[in-house]
Amino acid sequence: MQKMTRRIAGGFAAATLSVALVACSDAEDAANDAKDSAGSVAADATDAAGSAAADATSKDDADDADDSEGAEASDSDDADDKGGDTKSIATANGDVDVPADFASAIEEKKAEWGDVKSIEQGDDDEFLASFDNGNLLTFDDDEGAQPIVGKIAETWKEQGGLDAEVGLPKAAEEAVSEGNGWTQQFDDGVISWIQDESGKFTSSVEK
Repeated sequence: MQKMTRRIAGGFAAATLSVALVACSDAEDAANDAKDSAGSVAADATDAAGSAAADATSKDDADDADDSEGAEASDSDDADDKGGDTKSIATANGDVDVPADFASAIEEKKAEWGDVKSIEQGDDDEFLASFDNGNLLTFDDDEGAQPIVGKIAETWKEQGGLDAEVGLPKAAEEAVSEGNGWTQQFDDGVISWIQDESGKFTSSVEK
C-alpha cells in the first residue's frame, strides 16, 4: 500500500512537471510570436515611412521640373515677343506692318529717296520696299536692310525681285576698281552695271 502511494505521488509529480513544461513552452512560443509581430509591425512602419519620404521627394522633383519648364516657356515667350516687334509704315497702298528694324531703315531713307510706294513680303520673311525715285530697300533676318539703286535695281526687278534667282543683296553696290561702273553681291550671284570699251553701259547677271 505504501509503494502504491509513492507511485501515485510520483506519477502526480511527473504529470505536474509535464504540465509545467508545456505551460513554459507555450509561454515561450507566445513571447516569440509577440516579438515577431512587433518586429513585423516595426518593419512595416519603417517601409511605410520610407515610401512616404520617397513619394515626397519625387513630388518635390516633379514640382521643380514644372517650375523649370515654366521658366523656360516664359523665356521663350519673351524672346518671341522681342523678335516679333513690328511697326506700321505708310505707303501709297495703305499702312503696312513690317519688322521694327526694317521700319527704322525705311524712315532713314525717306528723306533721301522720297515716300514709299509699296512694300512686298516674300517667303521666309523677306521684305521689299519700293520708293518714289525707283530705289529699293530689302530686308531679311540674315542681312538686315540693304539698298538696291539705279540700274542694278532695275535689273534685279526684271529678274523677279524677291523671286530673283540671285536672291537678296548681301551688301550695298560698290564701284568697280576702274571707275566705270558698279557691281553688287547677292546671295546667289552678282549683278553689275558696267561701261564697255565703246562707252556704253550694260547690265549683267552672274550666278
